[in-house]
Amino acid sequence: MVSRFFRISAVESTGASAASYVPAVFVSRALAFLRLLVVAGILGSVGQAEFGLYQPGLELINWMVPLVMLGLADVAERYASKFEREGLLGGLLRRHWGRLLLTGGAAVLTFAAAAPWACHAVWGPPTRAISQVHEFLMLGACGVTVVLLALYQHVAATLRGLRAYAAAAGMEIFAAILLLVLSAIAAWMGNAVYLLAAYAVSLIGPLLVYGGLLHRHARSNQPLPRQMPELPHLSKFAKWTLIRLLLTMTFGLIAMVCVRWLAQNDAAISQNSSLPQQQTAEYAMPYRVAQLLAFVGVTLWSSAYGVAAGAWNDRRLRRARAQMLRVGKFGAALLVAIALVVLLGRGILEWMLPVYADKIELLLPPLLGVFLWYSLLGFLATFGDLQERPWCGAAIWATAVIVQLAMLLAHAFWAAGMSAGWVATYASAAGAAAGLVVAVILLWRPLKMDAATVPLALLALSPLGLFAPAWVVTYVGAATLVAGVIIPQIMGLLLRRRDRLKWSKWRRRHR
Repeated sequence: MVSRFFRISAVESTGASAASYVPAVFVSRALAFLRLLVVAGILGSVGQAEFGLYQPGLELINWMVPLVMLGLADVAERYASKFEREGLLGGLLRRHWGRLLLTGGAAVLTFAAAAPWACHAVWGPPTRAISQVHEFLMLGACGVTVVLLALYQHVAATLRGLRAYAAAAGMEIFAAILLLVLSAIAAWMGNAVYLLAAYAVSLIGPLLVYGGLLHRHARSNQPLPRQMPELPHLSKFAKWTLIRLLLTMTFGLIAMVCVRWLAQNDAAISQNSSLPQQQTAEYAMPYRVAQLLAFVGVTLWSSAYGVAAGAWNDRRLRRARAQMLRVGKFGAALLVAIALVVLLGRGILEWMLPVYADKIELLLPPLLGVFLWYSLLGFLATFGDLQERPWCGAAIWATAVIVQLAMLLAHAFWAAGMSAGWVATYASAAGAAAGLVVAVILLWRPLKMDAATVPLALLALSPLGLFAPAWVVTYVGAATLVAGVIIPQIMGLLLRRRDRLKWSKWRRRHR
């Protein structure tokens, strides 16, 4: 049973890919959620400032990784099966890993050269609460993590592109277990530098094991030609996906950093130098809980993308679209159900983490709405990539970032004095909503939506109730989330007869 997580074997249907990948990765996401609670619980109120320094560091890492990867992971996930079929997989891996090491080294040197500016931008000026040496050490840990995470994501994307979803899931679980153990030790030591270093160390084991498996699999592929032919559209595809990934990570980085930036004025008035880190920590806790929806969404879309891309490469275009849209509507319904459970059960989180109870009560519901929309934006960008239109994803996320920045600037000029977390949340919500509107315009004709896309539209509207006033959000938010699932089901558009037949056939085949 366990050995299947260490074998590179392809699956051929979205049902088989979901059965191989989704349950195991859900376990890794549960471990990530447990890690969040363990780290916050161990640090407590005494280490709250360190938790507030750790979170912007994570966002910096997430922003830098796409810049180092230059879109190579998306190319590998989209075309790995095609390269394997043509006997070019070994050459693809050698070229991509060489580029990643080169750009990763350049990123580390850039971190070192721009250390004072980068530290000031991410963590603010040195104070009694955070020294310049402490900031430099955190930046160094971020640089090493960026290189290792870029290699890790490329290996994982290649495994998914080869439709080896069991191996990809095993890699996720292995890394999640290591990160949980190492993060608990680092939190006990009470230092953000150790927390960031734990992230880097947890990637080494999975990289060695699964990178080695992938290398041996590539060597067993067909003989390589002398020169690796360049597919003419790959460089263009990589450039657009790089832009899209940078914009996606910028969306999260802006939300996290702007809380610290807005809190600095309050710190200057109160002469409390640790206040920005504390407010960042208070915002980061509900943010990370809600962000789990995005992780689940990415898992669901990834479970079907490799299979659908293989069908598209074989010119079975209608089948490829149907596979992705089916996963999209069921995945969105599952995310809405998870959001409902978290909304109704947030009192448990408040009891477990009393230091963050007020912010969880106030900010978690709207942040759940933000990340439901964020997940749908990720699906729509993936749907554009499937159709070899990566510029659509870039346009969607560019709209989201521009609107988010515009809302923050409007606050700075005309509505100063509001809670920093509240401003970041609603600016992000406005950006995500604008991105959805642009996605509909680019990918569909609104007046010609079919039975596969109408449920997606209704599910996209369901988070609106999560932005209700705090005293009624539980009732209004829960009602709209339930309605978002029930209405398309009553209309016969969510679980259709053909979906039930496909599910029955798949269960009989895998008994």
